[in-house]
Amino acid sequence: VRLIQIRDYKSDEYVCYISELLARKRCTADDIMIGRYGPPIFQILRGIEGAYNVAPIKATPNQRADREFFLNVLKQESLFQLIDALSRRSSGQTGVEMPALKAYGLPLPPIAEQRAIAAALSDVDALLGGLERLIAKKRDFKQADMQQLLTGQTRLPGFKGEWEVKRLGDIGTFLKGSGVRKDEAHSGNLPCIRYGEIYTHHNDHIKRFNSWISAEVAATSTRLKHGDLLFAGSGATKEEIGKCVAFVDGCEAYAGGDTVFFDLLA
Repeated sequence: VRLIQIRDYKSDEYVCYISELLARKRCTADDIMIGRYGPPIFQILRGIEGAYNVAPIKATPNQRADREFFLNVLKQESLFQLIDALSRRSSGQTGVEMPALKAYGLPLPPIAEQRAIAAALSDVDALLGGLERLIAKKRDFKQADMQQLLTGQTRLPGFKGEWEVKRLGDIGTFLKGSGVRKDEAHSGNLPCIRYGEIYTHHNDHIKRFNSWISAEVAATSTRLKHGDLLFAGSGATKEEIGKCVAFVDGCEAYAGGDTVFFDLLA
């Protein structure tokens, strides 16, 4: 029986199996699963059949709620923000607080209306899925162009001559963020980037901040400069580790631990 881990919903690279005797808790591909731990905490997952351990939570609605409607309720940003904020109160491993999740209040229309709402949202998801596939295809084209242009295999019109060969250390320095525990991530009003946010909230460049630290925490953290390139120093999958985004803002901002950034030399 396949043993499902949270990272399996992103990649099949680490598939593993256990015996029937050990498969005490099981789920189907249609069951709604919640990632108990982070980062990012409270991922809403679906699509794999097998057994699971303590990391995922199986969320099963009763007869008063339609499963697809319930799925969309769990995906609400307001619910994520609540669970995320509660998880930051301690310095240990980020985890879903089950009492708070069970106590979350929501308007519950009749079943027929729930199903109609779920169907309407499913149509929107299908449209967004088509757009995401198109964007992914365009991104693949861009990667191919980058491989050609950044290695000199293809030259732009009007340019010729040999390129210099330099080491990365010749054009910049690698630094590492420091400090900023998860219970300090909302301790003040100074913007901060934590490593898990690089692959959960940002693409290409940082548009907004999700963590805000106090001046005391900032004093032990690493300040960013305009033009710095930030890398995730760790992650659950190889796609997450090393993901890069650019800091193009001019504001005062800081990098937390396990964030690696590249500072271009003047």
